Amino acid sequence: MLNKYKAYAKFKCLFTQFNFKLYNYKYSILWYSTLDMKESRYRMIFVEIPGRDNLNIKNIVFDYNGTVAEDGIMASQTKENLKKISEKLKVYIITADTYGNVKKQCEGLPVSVETFPKGNATFYKKSFVEKLGVEETMVIGNGMNDIEMFKVAILSIAVIGEEGCAGKLIAQSDIVVSSIEKVFSMIENTNRIVATLRD
Repeated sequence: MLNKYKAYAKFKCLFTQFNFKLYNYKYSILWYSTLDMKESRYRMIFVEIPGRDNLNIKNIVFDYNGTVAEDGIMASQTKENLKKISEKLKVYIITADTYGNVKKQCEGLPVSVETFPKGNATFYKKSFVEKLGVEETMVIGNGMNDIEMFKVAILSIAVIGEEGCAGKLIAQSDIVVSSIEKVFSMIENTNRIVATLRD
């Protein structure tokens, strides 16, 4: 009788451990699934343009100086706008960091900052966009070294800001705007993109 009791107690203990592990496994699966669902809901805009392929954009890449910053400094409103669009897109800022302050300027912002050597910026920018995926990446810039990434990205917008814009870049752009604020407004209201690019 004692042996039967010990066997039963051992079985109950093993069964309890099994249930505990199974619960933990299910909880882990649920936790990871929740993360995946959050990630899948997060960051994408869809733009349907008559006469052109539809756009499914996940990433936006900004040049820094002359585009989102003037003389190396970002306006407070630009920072607020970057926060807003980060709810729709993954935001990247790429720069040779001429003034050496880009990371400090972007501190606390939901953006990824990518810096590269000052030489051959054109190559680095294009390679970065290709790495992200040209079919789901839009690019924003104003300089000569933005031309190659403009050629490969699914959507490109040139900004004629206070520091001007390279004439050759305009020829490679899908859209040209007068300020960085216009870019943010187009992302908030994608019908403006449609109106500009439709047949």
